[in-house]
Amino acid sequence: MSKKIEVIEQALVITDTLTSEVLFDAPKSEFYYKVEDLDNDVISLYNINRNRVTIPSKVRLEDSLDKDGIPYTKSSFEDFARENLGFKGAGKTSALSTGEYLIGWQDFADSNTSESNPISQTNSGGGEILLTNNNQGTLTDGNTTYNAETTVKGVNDLWSTTSNTLTFKDTGIEKNDVILIRVHINISSSIIEQDFDVKLDFYDDVDAGGNFVFGFKKQIHTETLSAGVFREKQVDMKFFVGESILNGSGTISLVGTKSFEASVIGWNLTILKVAR
Repeated sequence: MSKKIEVIEQALVITDTLTSEVLFDAPKSEFYYKVEDLDNDVISLYNINRNRVTIPSKVRLEDSLDKDGIPYTKSSFEDFARENLGFKGAGKTSALSTGEYLIGWQDFADSNTSESNPISQTNSGGGEILLTNNNQGTLTDGNTTYNAETTVKGVNDLWSTTSNTLTFKDTGIEKNDVILIRVHINISSSIIEQDFDVKLDFYDDVDAGGNFVFGFKKQIHTETLSAGVFREKQVDMKFFVGESILNGSGTISLVGTKSFEASVIGWNLTILKVAR
């Protein structure tokens, strides 16, 4: 039994094509569809404020028709939903309620550097080192990272182990999305006293190429006790991906005022998407 799903004026209307009975009639802006069900060829309609609606809340894709009586495909229903369903005219309507397109996280743990194999900055007058991460380590809970399970839906890994850069181009990141990064490292001062900052630098091309656009830094540690002792430190930083770096990349560096060594434990990226 086919069901016609259409918008009449501002109402979402579902009609049984065999009996011409109107099964559903409600304001279109109050409803969204579940992306995961559509991937399984089922149209599931949900009320933004009251979870799944009553019959006919689920319609098999093969039994659905558009306003002209043409069977919906996954693509054509997505187009219909993008234009008509949800609030703010959003196409990613299910995600706007579930958060799958709005917030997520990625974690990258390093196994290449360690206290016995650190990155060294040997200039006694101070300097900086580029922090690297091969994403081959394990998280603190003992499990390896599975970013596909925790990232924002549609956003791929933002860390390139090849170039050791944050990458924004072709990853699913869009203009004005926000990134919160926690940098987790071990630091050993060769000379004390010494101040340390983590520095983020951004470029308008991938792999830290093209033009340098901007950078900023934040203090992570001041060593006053003893030289040659590794201390585990973390720092949280935040930035948004503006148009100037949308097709670009970023690097993570450690800056010290004297000579030092460091090893990378890893970093965690919280991704906050703008609801579009």
